[in-house]
This record gives sequence, C-alpha cells and structure tokens, in this order.
Amino acid sequence: MFDVVIRGGTLIDGTGTTGFSADLAIQGDTIVAIGNSIEAEAHESVDATGKVVAPGFIDLHSHADMSFFIDPDADSKITQGVTFEYVGNCGISFCAPLIGEAASDLNTRKAWYDTEWAPKFGTSFSDFLDAPRKNWFEYQRSHPSRTRHG
Repeated sequence: MFDVVIRGGTLIDGTGTTGFSADLAIQGDTIVAIGNSIEAEAHESVDATGKVVAPGFIDLHSHADMSFFIDPDADSKITQGVTFEYVGNCGISFCAPLIGEAASDLNTRKAWYDTEWAPKFGTSFSDFLDAPRKNWFEYQRSHPSRTRHG
C-alpha cells in the first residue's frame, strides 16, 4: 500500500519532453512508481484528471530575500509550488556584510515590515547564517544566495 497515489494527471517531468497522462505513487517523501494505471491501494488517492502534476518549481529571480525571516515556513512559495528559490539577484541582497550602504539599505527596507528580525542580522556572514528561526541547513539547501554586488 502506498501513502499517496495521484491518478490521471498530466505529468510534466521537467526534462522538456511533452507531458503525458499517468498515475504517480508516493511512499514517504519519494516517488516510487509512475505508470499508466497504478492499481495498488493508497492511504490517500488524488484524482488529478484534467490537472497538471509537476515537480517543484525553481524561482531563479526572486525579490524575497527577507521573506524567509518573516515567514520561515515559506507558505506563500510552497502554495505556488516553488521548492527552490535563488535569492540575491537584484543587487540588494541582505546577505552580509551589512556595513555602509548595505546596512543603510537594510534599515530603510526593514521599515517596510512590521517585524523584529532585522536587528538580529548583525554585520557578518556568520551572523546572517545564524539569523533564521529555523534550521539553516534546510533554508540554505533550498535558498542559495549571492552576496550583494556594487
């Protein structure tokens, strides 16, 4: 018995090939079977007829550098299907060092948010890595960052 079987959706596998109709079986956090008609039972069955089933989306140009510190679960991204986000592309990354103009920019931008997280950044890269309220490894794995340029 599988944990979840998604039935009848159009699978887009991310390789660039044309989508195809299939069932998809999940056990734990792993896709264990893809086929035309998976007959096995599952704890949960999802009818995806007329819907697209796709892997997580990659957001390669985001302006959400600070949002993780406000919403560590990244609910707004997860509900959109984004599972990997590359931040720091716009040149105003809040990745350290936060000195001079970078610190001034952070102070200006933190006024846009009603939060207490900004003062906890510090000025060094290690301070930045310690800032999230969640496990940093999980954040870094799905949110690689460029350092500020300019």
